[in-house]
Amino acid sequence: MPDAHEPKKLQVAILLYDGMTALDAIGPYEVLQAPTLNTDVRFVAREKRSCQ
Repeated sequence: MPDAHEPKKLQVAILLYDGMTALDAIGPYEVLQAPTLNTDVRFVAREKRSCQ
């Protein structure tokens, strides 16, 4: 059960798309996942498939 005094985390989604470079996704992730920001960062895509 979450602590009532703990602030809610901001949820951030990083959209993955064709032609995106690793730096396009990892750069924002590295900045947004900092513990002081209290965020929940996730990668999302339209469909699930392996990287090529």
